[in-house]
Amino acid sequence: MKNPVQSRVLLVEDDEAVRRCLAGVLGEAGYHVAAVADAADAIRTAAAEPFSAVLCDQHLGRARGTDVLREILGVKPAYAARFLLMSGGDSHDDDRARAFAETRPERYLRKPFTNDDLLAALARTIAATTVPAAAR
Repeated sequence: MKNPVQSRVLLVEDDEAVRRCLAGVLGEAGYHVAAVADAADAIRTAAAEPFSAVLCDQHLGRARGTDVLREILGVKPAYAARFLLMSGGDSHDDDRARAFAETRPERYLRKPFTNDDLLAALARTIAATTVPAAAR
């Protein structure tokens, strides 16, 4: 499993205060964080750079995190297992977020969540997608 110091995380969150807070938590835990505010930047950044995980909010203005996932998978199919979706209380009305949560509950974070919940979900995701050196 990769150490957080070796892991890069793409953080996609349109709320600046939340983005800064989450980037701080991840940075303090040893992750290298690229933080973007919108779907277009997320898709462009994910296509151009390697990431151990993508942590994406469901509500990004007019875009949705599930749409970001679909677009990223068009260029980086391996990111399907590296994608964590986070969403607030208003997502119970969002069929796409609900479907994601039902089919991938281990990669869905419902806001509010604790720092420990965030770090544990991220560590599980990275561990599940990391190929041991002996198997390469």
